[in-house]
Amino acid sequence: MRRGWQNILVAAALALGVGACAHAKADHEPINSTAELVTYLDKNGIPAYFSGKTNQTNLSQAASEYQVRGGMLRIFEYKSPAAAIQDYGRIDNEVKSRTPMVFYDGGKLIVIYWGNDPLVEEKLTDVMGPSAV
Repeated sequence: MRRGWQNILVAAALALGVGACAHAKADHEPINSTAELVTYLDKNGIPAYFSGKTNQTNLSQAASEYQVRGGMLRIFEYKSPAAAIQDYGRIDNEVKSRTPMVFYDGGKLIVIYWGNDPLVEEKLTDVMGPSAV
């Protein structure tokens, strides 16, 4: 039940335009694109190596995949927060059986992180807010 409430709260926050920008720290600009996120991570000691595009069968948007410190980021970039909300509910069903994983979502980006590096998790949380799952 707790997970269901979290999903509802996250979807409501996205609908209100809250998310990455609301959680961003004052020491950097809000993250609004894949390129900005990759640049931010690199500047914070986390080089991200592009490994390709992927299409998940039940999502409307292709994702960019990056290798980071022994883990993998899958970044979905949407034209609007409303478009991200539509896919957000589908992502849980697509990946919930895979571990380890941490979801971050906000604004026009949805980021799925498979890995267990505390620095990666910290920096994603700094700009995207706490994990949604």
